[in-house]
Amino acid sequence: MASLTPKTSVLGKRLAAHLLRRTCFNYTKQRVDELATKTPNQALNELMAAPPPLQLTEPIDPETGRPWINTPETICDPDDLDCLSSGFSKKIYVMGYWFNELIHDNTINMKMAFFLHTNFSTSWLNTGRNENSFDHHQLLRQFALGNFKTLTKKITLDNLMLLYLNNHQNRKQAPNENYARELLELFTIGKGPQIGDGDYTNYTEDDVKEAARVLTGFLYANREAQYIDSDTGLYAGRSALSLHDTGDKTFSSAFNNTVITGATSKADMYRELDDFLDMIFDQVETARHICRKLYRHFVHADINDEIERDIIIPLANTFKNNNYELAPVMARLLKSQHFYNEDDYGSTIQVIGGMIKSPLEILAHTIRFFDVQLPDQQTDSNAFYKTFTSGFLRNTFFDLTGFMLNAPDTVASYPAYHQAPQWDCNWFISSTIIPRYKVGQMFTTNRRVLTGGTLGTQLDSIAYIQNPANISNAEDATVVVEEMMEYLFPEYPSPDRVEFFLNDIFLEGLSVFNWKFEWIKYLDTNNDSDVRIPTDALIVALLGTPEFQLM
Repeated sequence: MASLTPKTSVLGKRLAAHLLRRTCFNYTKQRVDELATKTPNQALNELMAAPPPLQLTEPIDPETGRPWINTPETICDPDDLDCLSSGFSKKIYVMGYWFNELIHDNTINMKMAFFLHTNFSTSWLNTGRNENSFDHHQLLRQFALGNFKTLTKKITLDNLMLLYLNNHQNRKQAPNENYARELLELFTIGKGPQIGDGDYTNYTEDDVKEAARVLTGFLYANREAQYIDSDTGLYAGRSALSLHDTGDKTFSSAFNNTVITGATSKADMYRELDDFLDMIFDQVETARHICRKLYRHFVHADINDEIERDIIIPLANTFKNNNYELAPVMARLLKSQHFYNEDDYGSTIQVIGGMIKSPLEILAHTIRFFDVQLPDQQTDSNAFYKTFTSGFLRNTFFDLTGFMLNAPDTVASYPAYHQAPQWDCNWFISSTIIPRYKVGQMFTTNRRVLTGGTLGTQLDSIAYIQNPANISNAEDATVVVEEMMEYLFPEYPSPDRVEFFLNDIFLEGLSVFNWKFEWIKYLDTNNDSDVRIPTDALIVALLGTPEFQLM
């Protein structure tokens, strides 16, 4: 049976690599080796520690060479679409900034922040000011291992969300149900099986209408000091009692026929919102719905009756009993025998190597594993924001792989996180396969390959293997190939597969003695032409395998 019983023995390299792939965008050989000597409990104490300081407090505008997020700009009406669409390139720069932050975080924080983004989905594309996207993701980062219930309230009042799901237009004279519907269906309790006309088990259509009434009068606010949230230090929306429905709200039997008393003042609007969220989070199905999402994001897409009974329900109980704190739930899941494929359920389904990497994970793991140096945002901001972020990330890799960081296609998030029965297989379809397999070629050549132009950075294969922290003995061809495969693939390949990469790809039929001779000659002459070609070819081949697509 599937089991949440903790694994207590030392991880070793294979399981340490599994844990790091699933919990961190910053995947390196050195980090795997560090965690390999630890138990899951010890490893998670490090992974769930406070995240390191940000690389940079805010993005740089390559036109001016200065940050702009906290620099006053012209304030515009949130309903003025021309104004809201201005500075589109800066929205791309915010995306690039966050990409750089997530690949440098050596904790679970940014991976959890990304999970929260897939739950509370918004998009920077044509939504709000540039600063709104920045504030929104700062909020997710703050609550990455924090209180999910509290975050839900903060998200409800978040300017990007207020605009994205139109709650800034939700007024008592003309209620807008958009955010209320998604709050129930996607962000918290989930629908459940439909059991009648407008009755989805966990809530009804009438509940959506009543929820919209609760949320009337919560509006977008400009980035002014009076609208800074005292808890987060971030800008938030505002309340307007004149636009709020002050009547009592009565919910269905799905919520025990709860009646929420209407607010009598602006301050009381927040009490009413708290009562509404208390009602949602009192339902055990809310905890279960979020735990299913966590399981699919970090463990495996398939949830059958056994997983529901032995994993989801106990996790949900932990979640609810801890007042919706995320840290206890994640610790219990990631310490479990089930996560490491060491329970009886392991004979039924393979957890290790059982998920397809997202384009974000493909890219992040490549850059960090091979220590690819991105252009410096401050000293080479044009190369980072225009060449790498706009030219490569947005217009090439993310665009062609069907993934745009922080901009999912729909409010339901990226298809891989919500579309059954394919789930993560949605990452791997005919129209998105090629750029995934070309990532090694692009980075070793500094060419976008599929769209033309440069990446603005390059993978230095010789510098990588020459570092003994990466390859223990670079003059031994067998060691070079085996050590790369050990860390790049979730499971060590068969002898035939190793033989193929060693002899057919790396040595091209030559002997291991030939490689040793060429490597020693390179060290003597510093002429790398005869060793770079096979080393680049090996990396391109390894990153273009089905094995590298998995984690």
